[in-house]
Amino acid sequence: MGPLRPEASRMLLLFLLLLLLLGSGPVPVATSRRSHVFPRGIKELADTVTCVGPRPPIVYMQYGCFCGLGGHGQPRDSIDWCCYHHDCCYALAEEAGCSPKMGSYPWKCVDNQVQCACTQQGTRHGASARETEGPSLGPGGNEHSSGGP
Repeated sequence: MGPLRPEASRMLLLFLLLLLLLGSGPVPVATSRRSHVFPRGIKELADTVTCVGPRPPIVYMQYGCFCGLGGHGQPRDSIDWCCYHHDCCYALAEEAGCSPKMGSYPWKCVDNQVQCACTQQGTRHGASARETEGPSLGPGGNEHSSGGP
C-alpha cells in the first residue's frame, strides 16, 4: 500500500481530531501560547501544510514541541518554529477579539507557497503577528526572518 493521498490524509487527521475532541468534552478558548484544537483551524492548517510540503499533515501531529496538541518548551527546528508561530498568531488574534480557530481565513496555494488574502480584520491581526515573529520556514525549508505575508 502506497502513501495516502493528501485528501485522504486530511480526512484521517480531521477524523482523529474529532474523536479526540468528542471524547474530551468541551475545549476552552484560551489566549495563551498553549494550543487548543478546533476543527476549523485544524482544517485550514492541514490544507496549508499540504500546500507547502510533500508530507501529509498527520506526520506533524507529534512533531517537536509545538506541532500537534499542546505546546511547551523551545521550538526544535524551522518546522517546529512554524507551529509555534501558528499558535502565537491564533493567540494574538484572540486577544484582538477575533475567533481564528472557529472561522476560516482566505488564502491560496501558489507554487507551493501559502498566500494569505488581506482583509481589514486580517491586516490588523497580521501586523500584530509580524511584530512577534522570529525565524520561520521559508521556501525549501530554510529558516529566514519573515517580514510578514
